[in-house]
Amino acid sequence: MPDKYIEYDGILFCLDEKTGYYLNGTIHKRLHQYVWEKEVCKIPDGFQVHHIDRDKSNNNVDNLCLISEVGHSRLHAILDDIESVKDKKRQTFEKYARPAAIEWHKSE
Repeated sequence: MPDKYIEYDGILFCLDEKTGYYLNGTIHKRLHQYVWEKEVCKIPDGFQVHHIDRDKSNNNVDNLCLISEVGHSRLHAILDDIESVKDKKRQTFEKYARPAAIEWHKSE
């Protein structure tokens, strides 16, 4: 479970449990956006900062990249499809392969 609060550059960011992002209401920024703008550059209009490992609590600048809004939406759609396929494979394994392996191991 991620920490409820993270302090960065003397500013306190609070975990928004609905979105998973760290926010600061005073400066109206998400932590990953603040880190990007402090360490790299201002975020241009039409662009977003993406968490490379998809972990919203990992706001290290090396885990962030700038991507167009359209590209970001497409990327997440592709990654979500991949996760969906992985979930279906896991479910199939649990339903069929694991019971078969258990039975096989019981045999002589």
